[in-house]
Amino acid sequence: MYFRCNAGGWNKTHEQVEQTPRIDSFELAFTHAWGGLFCGGKYLDIYQEDDFCELFPPSGYKIRLSHKRNGYGGQQTFFLCPGCGQRVRYLYLTGQRGFLCRKCTKLNYKSQQQTKDGMVDYWKGMEYAKRYLTLPPWPIDGFSFLGFRPDRPKGMHETTYRRHLVRFSRYQLRHGKRLMEDLARICR
Repeated sequence: MYFRCNAGGWNKTHEQVEQTPRIDSFELAFTHAWGGLFCGGKYLDIYQEDDFCELFPPSGYKIRLSHKRNGYGGQQTFFLCPGCGQRVRYLYLTGQRGFLCRKCTKLNYKSQQQTKDGMVDYWKGMEYAKRYLTLPPWPIDGFSFLGFRPDRPKGMHETTYRRHLVRFSRYQLRHGKRLMEDLARICR
């Protein structure tokens, strides 16, 4: 039996980046000396100088900054992670330890935690067809998915329909390839 698991599967060992509050160093360009950033629905006051910024309400929490020239005559500001010292754009709020980079907080992306089974491309293809194309009233299983061609929705331009069909066929091809690999593994 196949189960679809977007929240993490067998390889879920860490929290997700998408669910963790973060601050963005590129937003510091819009704050001069005193300003503020949003982090996890809360407003943080920031005092910024050339080589560091100080965050409030965790009173006196200082983060070093690094500047890099861009090709347009200006500069970009990055944080230096308090844990490892690397130059990063985002710092994530980790509770007692404060703000750290993604590697120090051991955060993964949602796509890294998805279980890659034989039905992943089937599920993604059906979601794509449901969103952009027309599905029939009868159910489509994993085998009939390989020969299925969704109808063009009413009012959709022909070139747009073809573009969606090309993307949908990529899901079909990947699903067929995984299905053949699974069958070959079973037959061995």
